[in-house]
Amino acid sequence: MDKPINSGVRIQQVFGSSFAVSHGFDSTDVIYAVNGQVVNSLDDVFQCLTSLFGAGQTEFSVWRDGELLKQSIWL
Repeated sequence: MDKPINSGVRIQQVFGSSFAVSHGFDSTDVIYAVNGQVVNSLDDVFQCLTSLFGAGQTEFSVWRDGELLKQSIWL
């Protein structure tokens, strides 16, 4: 289902052995939420990651090819 994306942070590029690649992110993804908290800027993502670091499993909601996917990552 194609749905307009009004929130989130688009991943522009991923690099070989980066966190993004090793956790299944793609250069076409849009990070929509982290643990249910909608993000609208890279700063929002960093704030979420900083507050959750070491907390264990974290869920990313990611738009990819018109679908909202959930990815669980250990921080």
